[in-house]
Amino acid sequence: MPVLPRSPSVFVLAAFALALGATPAQANDPKVEADAKKLQQDAMDIDFLGLDLKKAKDKLQKAVKKCGSSKCSKPLLATLHRDLGIVLLNAGDQAAGEKEVAAAFANDPNVTIGKDYLDNGAVKKAWESAKKSKGGGGGDDSGGGGGDKVKPPELAEGALGVTVTMAPIGYELPIVISIPSGLDVASVKVSYKTDTIEKYRQVEAKKASGKWLVMLPCEITAKATTIKFFVKAYDESNSELEHYGNIKKPAVIKVVDSMPDEVEAPQLPGGKDPKECAEAGGGGGGGGVKPDGAGCSDDDECEKGLVCVENDTGKKWCKPGEKKPKADVPKLWLGLDGQLDLVFLGSDTDLCKQTGAWACTVDGADGNRADVTTSSGEGKIRVGPTGGKTDGGMAVATKRVFLSIDYFTIPSLSLGARLGYAFGGNPTESDKFVPFHAEGRIQYFITEGSFRPYFLFNGGFGQFDAPVPNVIVQPQEPGQANACKDTSPPPCVSEQDALLKGVTAYRRAGTGFAGVGLGVWYHPTPKVAINLAMKGLFPIPTFSFTLAPEIGLKFAF
Repeated sequence: MPVLPRSPSVFVLAAFALALGATPAQANDPKVEADAKKLQQDAMDIDFLGLDLKKAKDKLQKAVKKCGSSKCSKPLLATLHRDLGIVLLNAGDQAAGEKEVAAAFANDPNVTIGKDYLDNGAVKKAWESAKKSKGGGGGDDSGGGGGDKVKPPELAEGALGVTVTMAPIGYELPIVISIPSGLDVASVKVSYKTDTIEKYRQVEAKKASGKWLVMLPCEITAKATTIKFFVKAYDESNSELEHYGNIKKPAVIKVVDSMPDEVEAPQLPGGKDPKECAEAGGGGGGGGVKPDGAGCSDDDECEKGLVCVENDTGKKWCKPGEKKPKADVPKLWLGLDGQLDLVFLGSDTDLCKQTGAWACTVDGADGNRADVTTSSGEGKIRVGPTGGKTDGGMAVATKRVFLSIDYFTIPSLSLGARLGYAFGGNPTESDKFVPFHAEGRIQYFITEGSFRPYFLFNGGFGQFDAPVPNVIVQPQEPGQANACKDTSPPPCVSEQDALLKGVTAYRRAGTGFAGVGLGVWYHPTPKVAINLAMKGLFPIPTFSFTLAPEIGLKFAF
C-alpha cells in the first residue's frame, strides 16, 4: 500500500493542477472581434447616421451574437450593447434599449458614450440610470460607435482642423483635415449630405502632404447648395479618437456662384487648385451617374442598378432597383371621334335682319319650310320692322364626327389632323350651312403609362350653328303672318298687327376657329386608346364662345 505525503502543501498544489486542467483558459477570437467591429462601425456610421434604424439594429444584434459570451473582449461587448441600446431607444423601444444599456455596464462598468447621443432624452435617462445602478464610470467619449478607448484628455471637443466654409460651383471640392499632434490616427472618415441627398454619405479620407484629404465630386458642386458634414478620426482598432462636427450639429460649406473677394477658394494640400468639373469629367452629375441617395426626377439620372423612387415626403431619390424599360410608344394613331358644340349666346335683337350672323327659318301651316330673311322671293318670308330677339344663354348646337390621325414626334408630343362632318346646322337656302370640318392640333402629354392626360391646341375650318327656337318677327306682308296682336279674328287688319311665330333663328359662328383644351388618353391595351377631352373654341370672324366635349377611339399602327 503506497504511502501518501503528509505535507498539506502537496495537496494544495495537486488540487490547483487539477483545477487548471479541468477549466482551461479561453482566449478572445481576433477574427470574430474584427467582424464584430466592422458590423458595429457600419451600423453606427452608415445606417444610424442615415436614419435606417432597422439595419443598424440587425447588424449590432448580429455582432453581439457573433461574440457570444467569450469570443470578444468585455470592453468590446460593452460598446456593442451600448450602441444597440442607443439604436433601440432612438427607435422608441424603451424597455429593450434600457436592457441593452444595462448590459453594457454589466460587461464594463467604465464604458463611455458620446455627448451627441445624450442629446436624446431617452438615451440620457437610460444611461444615467444604468450608470448609477452599476456605479461605473460611464463618462463621455468623443461620440463614436465602436470606440472602446477614451480620447486623450488634453484634446478639446472637435479638435480636428477643417477650415473650408465656402466653395465655388463647377469645381471639385477638397476637404483638408489636419490632425492635432500626439494623436495616433489610423483612418479618417467624412460624412456629408445636401438638400438633394436623402442620407449622409460616408467617404474615407486619404493621406496627402501630412494631412488627410477628401474630394467631393462635381455632382455636389454642380449648383449653389449647402453641404452639411462631420469628420471622425479612428485609431488602429477602429475606435474613435476625435471628431469635427456631429450629426446633430454638422459643419457647413456653402457652394456659391461666385466667391467673395475676401474669401479664398479651397485648395489641395500644397496650395494646388482643384480641377474644374469639365476637366475632371464630372459634368455636374449628368444623366446616369447619380449615386444611391442622390435626388433625381427620372430613372435615367441614376447609376446602373438604381432607380428614381419617391419617398413618404414626396421627394425622389436614387435607390437600388431594376430600371423598367420605357414603353415603346407607337408613333402613328388613327381614330374616330365625336364632338358636341355648346355655343354661348349674348342677348341680341333683330336676329332675322342680320344677314351672315343669323339665319332664320319657319315651318308653314302647309308643311313647307320658308326662309325668313331681308330679301323676298319664292320660299322666302321678308322680315318687317322687327326681326326677333333672344335673351342669350347656352345653346346645344351642332354635332360632329371625325376621322383623325395623330403622329408622335417624341413620346410626349403628337401632331394631328381631323376631317369631319357636322350635323344640325341651319336648313336655310339663303345662308347655307357648311358641314365640312378640317382642323390641325398639337397634343402635349404630361405623363406616360395607361392613363395619359394632355394639353391641346387646335385650329381650322368649321361652322358652329346654334338654334334659338320660337322667335317672333313681323313680316313685311301681313298675309304671311300666322298670328295677330289684337283679339279680333284673322285676317289681320294691319302690318303692325301681324306676327310670324315659331321662327327658329340660328347663330352662325365661324367659319374659322382656334381652341385650347385638356384631355386624356386611356390605354386598355398599348395599341388602343380611349380619348376624352374638353375644349374651348373661339370661332372667327363671327364670334360666339363654344365649349366642345369630345370622345373618341384611337388605334396604333
